[in-house]
Amino acid sequence: AEKESDIPWLSELLVLFLRNQIRVAPAMPILAVLLAITTLQWVPALVSMTWLAAALACQGIQVYLGQWYFRKERTLDDARDWIGMLSASELMTGVCWSLPLFVFWPNAGSMQQIYMLASVMAVIAVRLLIVNSFMPVLIAGTGVLTVGVALRCVFESDPIYLALGGTIVALEAFFL
Repeated sequence: AEKESDIPWLSELLVLFLRNQIRVAPAMPILAVLLAITTLQWVPALVSMTWLAAALACQGIQVYLGQWYFRKERTLDDARDWIGMLSASELMTGVCWSLPLFVFWPNAGSMQQIYMLASVMAVIAVRLLIVNSFMPVLIAGTGVLTVGVALRCVFESDPIYLALGGTIVALEAFFL
C-alpha cells in the first residue's frame, strides 16, 4: 500500500485539519451550551437538553477521531478512509446544528429566531476556519448547515430572513 507520505500534501492537509479540530474543540461546546441555555426560555428543558447532549456527543466524536488519528502511522488508503470518516462526522455535526432551526423555531419569537440563525451562522464560521483544507469535509458540514439556514429563511416571509439566507449562501459560495 502507498504510504500517506507518498502524497505529502494529503498528509499535511489532514494533519493541519485534525490539529485545528483539536485546538478549537472547546468553541463548539461553548456555543452549544449558550444556545441550549438560551432556548430554555421557549423550548421544553428536555428538548433543549437532548439537543445539547447530541451536540456535545457530535463534538466528542470529532475530538476522539482527531486524537485517534495521531496514534499510529497511516497509509494513503487509510487517509482516504479517514477523510470519509471525518466527512461523515462533519455531516452528523451539521445536521445536529441545523435541528434547532426547525425543532426550536415554532415557539420562538422573532428575536429568538434571529438569535438561533446567528448562532448557527457562528458555527458555520467556526467550522469554515477549522475545515478549510478538505472540500468533502467542508461541504459535508458547512454545506448542510448553510442549506439548513437557507431553507429556514426561505420558509419565512419576512425580507430580513431572506436577506440572512442570501447572505449565508453567498458567504458559503465565497469560502468554497
